[in-house]
Amino acid sequence: MKLYCISDSESSLVFRLANIQTFEVSEREKAVNIFNQITGFPDAGIILITDTVASLINNEIVAFVKKNTKPLILEIPSYTSLLKSKRRENVTGK
Repeated sequence: MKLYCISDSESSLVFRLANIQTFEVSEREKAVNIFNQITGFPDAGIILITDTVASLINNEIVAFVKKNTKPLILEIPSYTSLLKSKRRENVTGK
């Protein structure tokens, strides 16, 4: 079973450095096509999707998860989401 990632451009480098096959997307249509392609791979075990990409294809993810148990779909924070979170922590002190 393999690990795949669908990512925004800002986050993709980290996954590539970890030797994870990464598909970089920025538009909904491409994200849907890549998601459908990867979910069809027989060796797909886990698909990591950054939150920025997941927001583009939320309906497709929900529909897939309702009908399938494999591959496992995990939404993870994107690099920009982490930066925003860090800025918020610095401002609020939390």
